[in-house]
This record gives sequence, structure tokens and C-alpha cells, in this order.
Amino acid sequence: MSINNLDEFAHTWEAIREDYDTLSNDEYDQSVLDCAARLAADPAGQTAYAWTLGLVLMAPYLGYAIDDTGKPEAVAALHAADSALHHHPCAHDAPALDLAVATSQDRPECLLAVHAVAAYAASDMCEAPSVLKELINALEKTLPHYADATCGHTQHTEPPRWAPDLAELGIQLSSPGGRARYERTRRQDEDPPLENLLCPVTLARIAQDSLKSLRSRHSQLIADPDAEDAAGATAA
Repeated sequence: MSINNLDEFAHTWEAIREDYDTLSNDEYDQSVLDCAARLAADPAGQTAYAWTLGLVLMAPYLGYAIDDTGKPEAVAALHAADSALHHHPCAHDAPALDLAVATSQDRPECLLAVHAVAAYAASDMCEAPSVLKELINALEKTLPHYADATCGHTQHTEPPRWAPDLAELGIQLSSPGGRARYERTRRQDEDPPLENLLCPVTLARIAQDSLKSLRSRHSQLIADPDAEDAAGATAA
């Protein structure tokens, strides 16, 4: 299956993500159905990542839309991809590991990415105590670096609340080029300056909030001795 026109697809998906709050849109529906069909046709293929990303970017529209057009197809395709790829080996470091070993220069960006993962991990959708424990350990090792955090800001920045946006921001800020691009393209009236976004006091609060929610969810799960087995059975 060819994906030579990925840029075109990505532009369409991003446009839908940016303007998702419409009750019904035939063009949006067709984009969802097309993306779901391509993923379902080859859920473990080389282009599966692209169709999965497309459905994730269009998910806000599906959640907002008044009818169910495309929703069953999208869910079925994502389940198929999860079943096909769940146990495949991966050479990439986990976000928690990245944060635990991050340098002082890389730590803020890794923390933003972990905060995004934590939003999912602390929800009812995650039933694996070991995943939560890994994130908890990473944050516990990180917080001492911010124990004496101070700043001169009169107002602190709120990071994006939607997890994909937060993860995207963390990835963008993880390189000098990404940070320069953020400063160059940020909207003056909406996006905070980079200095405020990476404020140590803000980052300390983010780490503390993430740790609190993860500990709470972890406590709930370890109270159920079957939680880890249930999570493994679901994945299998």
C-alpha cells in the first residue's frame, strides 16, 4: 500500500484536528472511513503507523460529531492494529526511562512527554500497575532536581491539557531546532514564550501533579490482585 502522498493526508488530518468542533461533516467522515479502511486492510504493515496517527488526529472530531459515522470502523481498525502490533519488540526507550536518565538540558522536554503519558496511565484505560510504577519511579527521581526551583515570573503557564498536544510539544522542544521553530511560529496571544513554558517552578508543579495522579491510580490497581493478569489477558 503506497503512502507517497503522506503530506497531503497529514494536512487533511491536521485540518480536521484544528477545526473538529462540527456536529457533522461529510468530508471529515470520508477521511475517517478512508483512513480506517487502509489501517484495517493491513494493521501490521509498514504504513500502519500513518493510518493510526491519522485516526488519532481525527479522534476529537469523532468524539464531537453528533452521529456515529466512521466511529465503529475507526475503533475496529485501531483494535486490529493493537492486536497485530501489541507484542512486537521495540528498540526505542520508554518515556519514563528517557526521563530517568535525562540530562538537565533534556529533562524539561522529557517531563512534558511523560506528563502526557501519565494522563492516560492514570485513567481507567490503564490497568497495568507495572506501567504506573515505572512512571512513578521516573518522576520520583526527577523531582529532587526541582526541589529548590525558583523563578521571577508573576504568572505561570498552563501546559496543553490534551495529551497528544502535550506530547507533541515535548517532542518539539527536545531539540534546538524544535525550540527555535516553536519560538518562530508561536502565536503571540495564545502560546507562551519558551522561557515561561520551561520555567522550573512550572515543571515542578507538573511533575508533582503527575506523580499524585499516578500514585492514586496505582493504589487502586494494587488493591486488586488480578489487575496485572487482567491487563495481560486483555492485551493477548
